[in-house]
Amino acid sequence: MTAPLPALRSGAFKARRIRESIFKISKAVSMAESLDDLCREIHGIVAGLMPAENFYIALLDREKNQLRFPYFIDSEDDVPETATPGRGLTEYVLRTGTPLLATPEVFDRLVEEGEVEILGPDSLDWLGVPLKARGETYGTLVVQSYTTDVRYSEDDRDLLVFVADQVGHVVERMRADEAIRKAQAELKRLTDHMIDAISQTDMSGVFQFASPSHRDRMGWTPEELHGRPFFEFVHPDDREALTLRLAETAEKGGTLPLVYRFAHKNEGHLWVETVANLLRDGEEQPQGWVLVTRDVTERKEAELVLSLVHEVDRKILGREPFDSILDFVCTEIVARLGFRLAWVGFKQPDGNVQPGASAGPASGYLDGFEVRWDGGPLAQGPTGKSIQTGKVQAVNSQDDESWEPWRARAKECGLKSSASFPLVSLGVVRGALAIYSEREGTFDTRMLNLLRRFADQLAFSLMEAEHLELIELQTAALEAAANAVVITNRDGKVEWVNPAFTQLTGYELSEILGETPRVLKSGIQSDHYYQRLWETISEGQVWRGELYNRRKDGSIYVEEQTITPVRGADGQIRHFVAIKQDVTTRRKDEERIRYLALHDPLTELPNRRALEERLERMISECSRGSRSGILMLIDLDNFKIINDTLGHPAGDRILVEFTRLLRSVLRPGDQLGRLGGDEFVVLLEGSGPEAGRATGERLRQAVDAHRFRVEGRIYDLTISVGMVPIDGRMDSSSILSLADSALYISKDRGRNQVTFLEATVSTVSSLALAGEWAGRIKSAIKENRLVLMFQPILRLADSRVLHYEALLRMREEEGGGLIGPGSFLGAGERFGLMPQIDRWVVREVLSILKSRPALEIFVNVSGASLGQEPLLTEIEALVRESGVKPGQLAFEITETAAVADVVAVRQWMRRLKELGCRFALDDFGMGFSSFSYLQSLPADYVKIDGAFIRDLSSNPANRALVKAIDTVAETMGKETIAESVEDARIIPVLRELGVEFGQGFALGMPALGIPQSSE
Repeated sequence: MTAPLPALRSGAFKARRIRESIFKISKAVSMAESLDDLCREIHGIVAGLMPAENFYIALLDREKNQLRFPYFIDSEDDVPETATPGRGLTEYVLRTGTPLLATPEVFDRLVEEGEVEILGPDSLDWLGVPLKARGETYGTLVVQSYTTDVRYSEDDRDLLVFVADQVGHVVERMRADEAIRKAQAELKRLTDHMIDAISQTDMSGVFQFASPSHRDRMGWTPEELHGRPFFEFVHPDDREALTLRLAETAEKGGTLPLVYRFAHKNEGHLWVETVANLLRDGEEQPQGWVLVTRDVTERKEAELVLSLVHEVDRKILGREPFDSILDFVCTEIVARLGFRLAWVGFKQPDGNVQPGASAGPASGYLDGFEVRWDGGPLAQGPTGKSIQTGKVQAVNSQDDESWEPWRARAKECGLKSSASFPLVSLGVVRGALAIYSEREGTFDTRMLNLLRRFADQLAFSLMEAEHLELIELQTAALEAAANAVVITNRDGKVEWVNPAFTQLTGYELSEILGETPRVLKSGIQSDHYYQRLWETISEGQVWRGELYNRRKDGSIYVEEQTITPVRGADGQIRHFVAIKQDVTTRRKDEERIRYLALHDPLTELPNRRALEERLERMISECSRGSRSGILMLIDLDNFKIINDTLGHPAGDRILVEFTRLLRSVLRPGDQLGRLGGDEFVVLLEGSGPEAGRATGERLRQAVDAHRFRVEGRIYDLTISVGMVPIDGRMDSSSILSLADSALYISKDRGRNQVTFLEATVSTVSSLALAGEWAGRIKSAIKENRLVLMFQPILRLADSRVLHYEALLRMREEEGGGLIGPGSFLGAGERFGLMPQIDRWVVREVLSILKSRPALEIFVNVSGASLGQEPLLTEIEALVRESGVKPGQLAFEITETAAVADVVAVRQWMRRLKELGCRFALDDFGMGFSSFSYLQSLPADYVKIDGAFIRDLSSNPANRALVKAIDTVAETMGKETIAESVEDARIIPVLRELGVEFGQGFALGMPALGIPQSSE
């Protein structure tokens, strides 16, 4: 409201001047274009009413708490800087909101009272009045005098208050207008740069305003949209629904969110989301719409693709036909995303890509269509490459070279770009999804990523369809499974069992549902056993084991069970699956098998495996110093002769009787076992060497005194015993090897002996040395380092060489010298290598004889080879294949080997003599009792042992023995050969005694080759 006119001091003239000033103020207000212009006009008007050479206006910005001076005229002072209000007279008026005429006296009083401070140059009179609007002081209008010529009165104050009242309303309005202009400018700046497009229409939908962002989002400038109907740009399929929703909102009011397709100027339709606000006038009547629109094409397309995936999954779960699902996929891709063609092709074994489904206006493109994935021009397009590489392939132009075979057809069908997406399941490319567009450049990175994710989901869904089929098959398999299957929840409560469970336990599903498997508990196994089971599966581990359970009828059975935890997607255990199998019968069989695995079926004694386990325990106990023991190896002397003569059934009866005899002599705690054949072992726990020797001697005497009766005949048998201590210093293999050596010594001493070997350094070293030689023999055979030397055998009557004996040597490694047989043949016999050596010798000799048909060579056969039927068969084959003439090859068998196994020797002689080979009994005479066997063996020669030959010229007894051997041999039609003829003086004696042949250093040294003159 305008302040009343001040009282006038000088009559009508001054009143007229005031009226003129009011008119001028009104005119200045209407004409001023800015606050600065207004301030100058007001200054002039005030100066016409009172002295106002020094005049200024101060305005306060309360938000910033800043005082500024938009107009400042002062003869003594400069324009103050904009600053925080201080304690000057201007701020006093602002603070109090009251006019102030500050004469020097008033100013001094205010300074003394602390209301103001001295700021700027001293004035004589200072007059300031507040500028107010809506009761709030926002500025100060000031005039001031620096001389006594100009003094202000109360009337001047009142006049200035009147002027300030008029100016205050104007300044406030101008400030408001300026704020509006700034807000409008800011709004324009925001709308010009907003991502969202803002527009306004009238109620009929005609555009009245459109922000520049329409150009960036939809391609339309604001000028192109202005005056055109909004619905002209809406996709035809969305117009009806959009019209209904806008009409409903216009009637009810409020804000309306809309999602629809809006036409882009150059690229078809975009999916947009618009918030429509109804615009009303002052009387609340609808005037139009304010539309805030955002491009949501990416989101909407992703939603459409995701919903398509969900629909595919529902169809799969609904068990719809596979072909129908593929048709649906292609149709919906075209409809939802606006493509011209979509098809799914599957990789064929012949290299072709077979379309499985297709849809779209350009489906004719596939008529007579051919794509391959295995190479060639028809495999270079996006679909073929996609299947080859397993990667997305895109062609965004018809001019792309890879589209050459299909370019003409694509132009006919209006196809300008294409993309193919591999359908990969479990790491295998099954086919591809191919999509075509009528525009070039459609398949940018965004679109490719969207469709690639869809193809991945589609492949996964198709794989799920296969999995569902598999699950159905698995469920059927579980129902038909022979093993019982139980599924429980994580608390162990039964949720499902198959029919085999009912058959196994007698419980139906309805009876066991919700129960725990504890209903089967028999009570045989401890609670601790079940606790460990539960701890195992609760920790997520598979438990395997056996349970003694009780059926519904109360019978006990043994089941083998595997319990597997099943985790959910969150990694937590959700279920347990138990597979059960009744193993009651198997357990009984296994116990029997376990017994047989550890026992000899004939004698029911512990076998080698059981004895070795017992020996390991004894060694462990002895190593702790708690006790000692003895290991005894026992071999029935000459048992093979009886076994071969009477047959194996008779031999088995002897072994059973022999076992009973040994048990009767041994103590209850002594462990008797059978290693195999006629080899037995005894473990004496807690016995020392003396006790061991005594036990071994008792066993030997008991067997020696026993008469074995078989088929009405009585047989006297003896045993050889090898014995070693068990004290924890040697492992089991070393102990057995040492005991075997002791047994070998007993046999070598003539059998029916007990030999005790201490585990001394020398015996262990000897055993180790033998093992080392065995390794060297194997290497020599492998590396072909065995060598044959040949010693002549002369006919003594004319000193003519008729035969040669092949003598074995070993060549040292790296071309060294020759090693004699005495160094390594013992180890060969000890470690069972003689058959390999004999095989090698026979091969070499046959090779020589084949090329030199006039030679006759003797070959030694070890006793260890005589029992080897496969070796005999192999030698027969070698002789036949070689084609050597009868009589060229002869075999020497020692007398001791012949006597030890007459049956085997007779077998060798018979079969090889049928092929023309000859035989000689070597070292004859060492076992003179063997004369009785000489007649039964078809030998051609008898080689008299060198022990009788060496001192023949000075030992009458040996001469008599040699004469006797020659006489017996001659009587039986065999010729004699004297061994070890090392002294030429013996030769005449041999002739005198009738010996036909001789062999030794005096007659010829062994040599590496046979001279050609010998033929």
